[in-house]
Amino acid sequence: MDEQTKRKMIRNYFMGFPLWTIVVIIIGLPLLMLFGLGLILIVIGILGIVRYYKEQPTDQQIDEWFEEDKKMLEKIALNRLGAVEEEIIKEPLTICKPVFWNVPGIDPTEVMMKKGKDGVTRFSIWDVAIFHLTDKYLGSFHAYFNFLNGKTVNESTEEFFYKDIVKVGTAQESIILKDGTKITNAESFVLKVASGDAIFVRDITSRLEEKGLKVIPTSPIEKTIQAIRAMLREKKE
Repeated sequence: MDEQTKRKMIRNYFMGFPLWTIVVIIIGLPLLMLFGLGLILIVIGILGIVRYYKEQPTDQQIDEWFEEDKKMLEKIALNRLGAVEEEIIKEPLTICKPVFWNVPGIDPTEVMMKKGKDGVTRFSIWDVAIFHLTDKYLGSFHAYFNFLNGKTVNESTEEFFYKDIVKVGTAQESIILKDGTKITNAESFVLKVASGDAIFVRDITSRLEEKGLKVIPTSPIEKTIQAIRAMLREKKE
């Protein structure tokens, strides 16, 4: 499957059933006797429905494509940092957390979530931070990833010397989501350096689950924190 078809199917998954097809069919029914115009409208509506189901991926396909995209992002991060694989001493640490608030550079209509047939809610936009650990520094790549088109926005890359990192942990904040829901005490990953630069990745998954949503599993923030802290202890000894 080519990339364009894949992204089209992903978008189709999140967009939901095309209600316009039903509207067209309803309009066409009373016009059946009017020079065939009604029949044309009905056929257009039926073709729209057939096309929708033909291009509708399964929940499993969506999950597999997202895992592929995460691997792609890890390679992009490596290229953006200008690092070579020989410099990397550990597997990349990747934080991917769903976004359901408006993000600069992303069309608000593309910020979506959908409950799959398996009862799990999936998201179209993701906040991604990828850390590549070398012997001398921590390379970071941070961006918002649009799953619908496979592109990133608001990219930033940094190289932090271990001795300059002053905090790796979590913080809490409140946020109002796109649908007006207020999330309180949402956990965020935080990495700060002595210069004042910092990386934040917000995690709303646990708060959404408290509100009754079953959210697609993501790697715990604590796993990344522990790995970076272990590296810091090793380098600062």
